[in-house]
Amino acid sequence: MDDRTEQCDEEAEVVRQIIAVVGDDLPRLPNLNQPSEDHIPRSFTIPAVALARCRTLLQGIVILTENNRGDVVGVLLRSLYEVWLVGIYGLLGGLDSFEALLDHRDYWQRPLEKEFGWEVKSEGKGKHISVKHLAKEVERLLKEDPEGSLFYDPVGLYRKLYALDSFESVHGGLGSLGKHLKTSYFITAEQAWEIDVPVILEPRDSGLGCTRMTLAGLLVTDFAKLTWTLGGLDPSRLNMLDTALREANRRRF
Repeated sequence: MDDRTEQCDEEAEVVRQIIAVVGDDLPRLPNLNQPSEDHIPRSFTIPAVALARCRTLLQGIVILTENNRGDVVGVLLRSLYEVWLVGIYGLLGGLDSFEALLDHRDYWQRPLEKEFGWEVKSEGKGKHISVKHLAKEVERLLKEDPEGSLFYDPVGLYRKLYALDSFESVHGGLGSLGKHLKTSYFITAEQAWEIDVPVILEPRDSGLGCTRMTLAGLLVTDFAKLTWTLGGLDPSRLNMLDTALREANRRRF
């Protein structure tokens, strides 16, 4: 085992501790159906379930990273980023955010109810919210809320993380398929047609899994710290783990 792998193991151990702390503290948030007592009315329903989902996705990311499948980690990281946005939107956006998220659910659920003959629970046709629009809304809410503060920029993450993992990991085009070829890029269609290129069954991680796992851990910690602070919980353990994960990441490089 080389030093790079050992240092990635160090990061994985810190991420597992983040998973444990979120699992321990999440049930102690204010009653999920009651606003908090600060001067801005809040409900913790959406952020609580979003953090639970982020925690689940983070567990999957750790498993993939430890099994050298960093080429697949981006699929879960993009999903985690979307849940991260939804959770912060629900935390800071008040009743308006709940209504918008319900409309978004109905937009996708109503056709499924019709297609599969499910009991109709949606109301109306609903309204789609794009990830880009949601990122801008979260950015706006963070600026407007006196208690809203995050280390990461939601729109910046959309332009970089979301775009990269959509291209390289999630979508079924040549951006993701190219990882399975022993040449980095086809210059022309003729070249792709004519050259016999061996297929790579399991692309080499090359450290990207560790980098993505670390970012996923920091995103969850960032979101949880904000939620704990607004919910009256002590974020000190999360602060310590945030620092430990950043230090482990710096040592790997």
